[in-house]
Amino acid sequence: MSVTAPNTKNSTYESRFWLKILFFYTLFSGFILYFIAPMSHAQVNYELASEDIRTLLTSSDKSLTVDIDFSKQLADQALKISIKKEDIPGQIYSLLLLGDIHEHDNDLKTAKKYYLDAMNLEFGLSSSHTDSTIDHNMMFYLADGIRTAREYNKALMYLNKGIASQKGRNSSAYLMHAYDLQSKIHQSLKEYEQSIVSSKHSLSIAEQLNSDKFILRSYRKIAQSYKKLSDYRTSMKFNQLAIELVKRNGDEKTVAQYLEYLSTDQRSLGMYSEALENAHKALFVQKKHNDRYRISNLLLNLSIIYLKVSSYDNSLKYALEMLAMHNDSNNLNKIASASNQLGLIYNRLGRFQEATRYYERTLSLDKSKIKPRYRASALRTMAEIKFGINDPKAAMSYAEQGLELSKGIKDLRGEASATHTIAKMLMHLNKVPDAIKQHKRSVEISLKIGDVWSESRSRIFLGLTQIETDTDIAKKEIEKGLKQAIELDAKSLQRTAYDALKDIEKRQKNYKEALQYAEKTQELRTEIDNQALENRLAEIKIAQETQSKVQEIEELRRNMKVQDLELSQRESEVEILNKENTINTLKIGEQRSRLILTLTIAIIVALLLAVVYMRYRYLKNSQNILNVHNKEIESKNASLEELNLTKDRFFSIISHDLRTPISSIIALSDMLKDNFDRFKHDEIRTTVFDIQKAAERTFLLLENLLSWAIIQLRNAHPIPKENNLKTVCQSAMSYLQSSADAKNIHIKYEISEGDIFYGDKNMIASVIRNLIANAIKYTPNEGDVCIYSKAENIKITLYIKDSGIGIDKLVLNSLFDIDRLISRRGTDGEAGTGFGLALCKDLVEKNNGNIGVTSAADQGSTFYFTLPTK
Repeated sequence: MSVTAPNTKNSTYESRFWLKILFFYTLFSGFILYFIAPMSHAQVNYELASEDIRTLLTSSDKSLTVDIDFSKQLADQALKISIKKEDIPGQIYSLLLLGDIHEHDNDLKTAKKYYLDAMNLEFGLSSSHTDSTIDHNMMFYLADGIRTAREYNKALMYLNKGIASQKGRNSSAYLMHAYDLQSKIHQSLKEYEQSIVSSKHSLSIAEQLNSDKFILRSYRKIAQSYKKLSDYRTSMKFNQLAIELVKRNGDEKTVAQYLEYLSTDQRSLGMYSEALENAHKALFVQKKHNDRYRISNLLLNLSIIYLKVSSYDNSLKYALEMLAMHNDSNNLNKIASASNQLGLIYNRLGRFQEATRYYERTLSLDKSKIKPRYRASALRTMAEIKFGINDPKAAMSYAEQGLELSKGIKDLRGEASATHTIAKMLMHLNKVPDAIKQHKRSVEISLKIGDVWSESRSRIFLGLTQIETDTDIAKKEIEKGLKQAIELDAKSLQRTAYDALKDIEKRQKNYKEALQYAEKTQELRTEIDNQALENRLAEIKIAQETQSKVQEIEELRRNMKVQDLELSQRESEVEILNKENTINTLKIGEQRSRLILTLTIAIIVALLLAVVYMRYRYLKNSQNILNVHNKEIESKNASLEELNLTKDRFFSIISHDLRTPISSIIALSDMLKDNFDRFKHDEIRTTVFDIQKAAERTFLLLENLLSWAIIQLRNAHPIPKENNLKTVCQSAMSYLQSSADAKNIHIKYEISEGDIFYGDKNMIASVIRNLIANAIKYTPNEGDVCIYSKAENIKITLYIKDSGIGIDKLVLNSLFDIDRLISRRGTDGEAGTGFGLALCKDLVEKNNGNIGVTSAADQGSTFYFTLPTK
């Protein structure tokens, strides 16, 4: 509703005159009453307005958080009455409260109009009206109104004057309000440190006045500011304090609101299980109260968390539910937010057509009605999608639009991201000078906003772009970016930098340095892959735990409903029986001759009780059967989970261990191929020998992996036979003789020709190969390895003793544990994985034997295992 002040100059002048007289007359007497407790704009100095208007406004203010439409209706009615009665104070308070209501309803444009109407009535905003005549109460309202009009610096000026005028006076409640508003304005200006200081001032006063309302508001603003500063732990701390405060008052809806805030903090900290649990609790309460705004926020939060843990089905479910909520509404920002989330999910799944459809929906919405950041995000992601599907023209168009939009809204972070994307596309189109220019611009923006990660990324890619034009400058830029990436522990950026430096060193024929960078690149790739796998396993575990909790809650709800129904049924049956017994008693007292009828009724009652009892037994038996089925399902689930863990462990080992030696072979082969004509004969021989050693290690590792996979995935069983131990040892040694010769290691056998073991020949040969290979690996040049056996009545023990570097006591306990593989380099830098020993343990135990080790640092090691003789 649009309401303005009276139009004539005389009525306006008289209104201002009488209002000033009344205002200063009641200032002293109304000041203490006004500031006893926290109040909204329209709850101040109501004694100036007529009683019927005060009653309407009080009811309106109380209804604001319960029924906003009813609150608006009451305030509007108060405004009409005050205009009709020419009650200027009543008009002012009505306008201020209507501004509050519309601001609460996120209709800032209408709120601004009501605030300005109230200020025009109170002050006239004429040149004859100076700041010195403005009372500190109205200074507060003037600042709030100007803030709503988005003139933040002017609002701060008025507010700071009001605070300065009251310091040292008994104006605690006013200062509490003022600091709270000051914090809100600093947040609008993105001055979050100053906002925290102001909120803490307000909090301190609120605690003195025991004002739970303002304590809660201060907690919220402090949490918001810390969140904007990316200090999620401190934000979480204040949200938890807020929840404890609200729980004391028993307001479940407000508790749910703060659980939502807490959930977003936990999501940012990677506490996905806790974040999901709190979000589900909050959603349950908000759906009960039908708070569409909060429900929408929670659906988006749940979708984001489930996407973080790669639970795509659940992520899609909540994003689609959010979109369905707003499909028929005028809230285009919510539609854009849901569409972007769905686009992100489908983009992550590699389903680019569906992703494009949702991003295009965001871009098709009315530009004037959605926040520009939603369009900018959609444009940048569309550019990446088009670039990924090899449509550079469309990709460039989207990227340039995203860049212009980010510039328009002064989003420097978005501008840096869009500039980087454009630079990559220009490089792809071989427009090297333009790409260099854009990368330099991206570095400048990153420096300006202090974003070290973006600066590191831009410098590395700038160097990559300059490799063809100026190798030395390129190397300097990459090294700068690499240094920053190491400080940030950004492994993906480090890998890109090392890969680029490897290419530069190869161009400059520095093959030794190139190989070192290649090894670092491979190590980082392995770390990243392993971390990704570990994160995925952790995410799966979190998702399973959370889903289990949700299912438990639903199951409890269902059980409670069933129990309530059964209880209700039993109460009804008991009530019926009581009534019948009463009737029977009366009939017996009145007519003893109707004894037969009474007995009949008693029999019926007995039958009913028997039916109830039988029903109870039936339900109990059904429950027992259900429990048995549940246990069977749980057992099967546990078996499936163990199988999945085995599979994941197998792929983790393959990605971690097999890739490194193969990469070494490739790197050495590339170097030999590229420099065959330049290398001397000795260099070629050395390189070929290195390739041979790497190939031998790869073969042994591959054989181990395949053996272990067959055992774990197919549950392979040994085929035991009688075998000659010395023959098996010599056969296994034939694969490793070249490695021993290369280090001049002497192999000594002390095994009797008649030593026979009963087991699977191939499995035991694999064990012996692994143990001898380890002995050679960790024994220095000119060392000794002794292989000897000791036969007893029903078993035989094989010992493999070396004069190597030995094993620390802390490492010994976990040598054979597949879940704690320990990798060590050999005496000549040979790569180790620790996987072979875990395999040996599996193979020996499958052949009814035991394996062990005795060792000490720098004193060599003796590995031994037992086997049955029959």
